Amino acid sequence: MAQVYNSDFSDIKASIIDFFEEDETFNSYNFLGNAISNVMDIFSFIEQNATFYLNNTANEFFISEAVQTKNIYKNAKKLNYFPVRKSAGYIEVEFVSTIDMTVPIFSEFTLGSFKMYLFENITLDTSNSRTATVNLFEGDLLTENFVVNTTDLFTATVETTYSDVDNDYVFVYVDTPDGGGGFIDGPLWINSDNEIIETNTNSYFTAFTDTTYSVQFDNGRIFNIPDVEDQVRVIYLKTTGTTPNGTGGTVSTTIANLTVDASTNVIVNGTNEESLNAIKVRAPLFYSSQNRGVTERDWNVLIKRYSKYDIFKDTLMWGGEKENVSVLFGPDIVETPSTYQNLGYVIITAVKENYDFLTTTESDALLAFLEDFKIAGLRLRYLPSNVYTIKPTVSIKTNPSLSFSQTEFETTINAYLTNIEGFNKEFYKSKLTKLINEQSSIVYSDVSFTYTIKVLNEAHKVIRIGTPVTSNSISGTVDGKTFEDDGAGNIEYDSSVVGTINYTTGFITLNSLISGLGEYEFSFGLNSDLSNVAIRESIFKFDDIVVVNL
Repeated sequence: MAQVYNSDFSDIKASIIDFFEEDETFNSYNFLGNAISNVMDIFSFIEQNATFYLNNTANEFFISEAVQTKNIYKNAKKLNYFPVRKSAGYIEVEFVSTIDMTVPIFSEFTLGSFKMYLFENITLDTSNSRTATVNLFEGDLLTENFVVNTTDLFTATVETTYSDVDNDYVFVYVDTPDGGGGFIDGPLWINSDNEIIETNTNSYFTAFTDTTYSVQFDNGRIFNIPDVEDQVRVIYLKTTGTTPNGTGGTVSTTIANLTVDASTNVIVNGTNEESLNAIKVRAPLFYSSQNRGVTERDWNVLIKRYSKYDIFKDTLMWGGEKENVSVLFGPDIVETPSTYQNLGYVIITAVKENYDFLTTTESDALLAFLEDFKIAGLRLRYLPSNVYTIKPTVSIKTNPSLSFSQTEFETTINAYLTNIEGFNKEFYKSKLTKLINEQSSIVYSDVSFTYTIKVLNEAHKVIRIGTPVTSNSISGTVDGKTFEDDGAGNIEYDSSVVGTINYTTGFITLNSLISGLGEYEFSFGLNSDLSNVAIRESIFKFDDIVVVNL
C-alpha cells in the first residue's frame, strides 16, 4: 500500500533521510552534516514545487476547487451553465415631440456622464399625442464586424469581457457583399439560446470561452448559416452594472424637435456580474436540474440564472399542490389544500432589495424568462409578496463596573436579525434573547416586538400572517381611513365591514380589493411572541433594534 507524505520541503527531506536510514549501509551516516544534505535540499525543493504544481493543476479541473477565473468559467461551461453577466440599469422617461416622427432604435442620449440608449423604434404622432413613455438603458453601444470565412461552425468573438455584455441587448445582423468592397445591411438574426426555433430559421447561439463573449453559428444542419464572405455585424451593450444606479437629472438628446422628460426618476435595476463563488455553487445545482423545472428545488435553482436576479432581496417558488389559496379563479380562500385546482401551477414571489414590490413589467419579464424551463402542462403564476416587518425593542441593564458599547451591541444584534430575513423563515424569541444575554456586562434584558405588514392591494384578497393574532389589535390608516378589526372576527375599513379574520391562523380574507389603492400597511399584535413564521409570499424584514437603558 502506498505511503502518503506531507509535501512541504522539510517533510520531504525528512522522508528521504528516513528512507536511507532504513538501509544498514547508512546506519550511522550523518546526513545533515554532509555534502549530500545539499543534494537532498535540491531534490526536496524540486519535489515540493512539482507537487504544488500538480495539486493546483488537478484542483483547476473541478469547479468546486478551481481558483483561476478562466477555469471557473470553463468548468461552468462543461455543466452547461452560463454565468450571469452584468445587467444594464435603465431610467423611465417621457418622449414629447412637436412633430410627427419616429425615434429610431439605438438612438443615443446622455444623463450626466452616462450614455443611455433606446432599444425599440418609437413612433410619435397624433395617435399618441406625440408622447410616449420609454426606458433608456445605460452603457456603451458597440459594433464589431466579422467576415465569414468558413462553411463550418463560425464564431464571432467580441473584444469586450463576457461579464460586461448585457445579453438582453445583443443584436446580430448578417450583411451581404455589395460587389464593391462594402456590404448591404441584412436582417436581424434570432437568438436560439432560450427559444425553440423552427429548423433553418436564421439563428445563432451565444457562447463563451474562458471570459470572452461570442456569437456562434450552426454549420447548416439545424439552423441557417451565413454564406462565406457575408459580414456578421454584432451590436451589443457594454454596461457598468450597478455603478449608475440612483443617478437622475436631465436627459439630453441631439434629436431635433424631441424633448426628453425624466421627471424625478433615476436609473434603477443595474446589476453586477455573478461572483466567482456564486458560480461555483450554482453551476452544479443548475446541472442537477437538467435545464428544466420539475421540482421546487429545480425552480428555486433556475430562477437564480435570471440576468436581473441581483435586483431581488429574495425569491421563492412553490408547487400549486401545496397552495390553499386559489390561483385559477383569483385570490379567494379555498377550504382545504387538497383541492385539485392548483395542480400544475408553479407559483413565484419576489421582492426587490429595498423591499419594494415588483412592477408588472418586472414580474412579466421574470415569468417570460422562466417559461423556457417549464415542461408541458405546467403553468406559472406570479404572486406579489407581503412584507412582514418585525421591530424589536430591548430594555437592558448593564453592570456599571464592566465596559459596554451600545454601538457594538446594536451591530451584533442587527447582523443576527439580517441573517434571518427572507422568505420561508422562522424567528424564535428565545434565540434572540440568548444572544442578547451572551453579550458581556448585560445583567438583565427584556425584549418586546411590534409587527406590521405591507400589502400590494391589487394582488391580495387573502393576507396570511400565519401566527395567532390578538383580537382588536389590527390597526392602520389606509388612504386617510381607518383599517381595523372589531374583535369579533370582522375587518372594517372606514367603519364598513370589508372582510374577516381567523384569529387562530392569522388569515385575513377581504370581500374585495380596496378601491383605488396601490399598497397599504397595518399593524397587528400576536397572542404569543415566542415564535413567528413567514408563510409563502410573506417575507420577513427586521427593523434595527431599539435599545432602552434601564
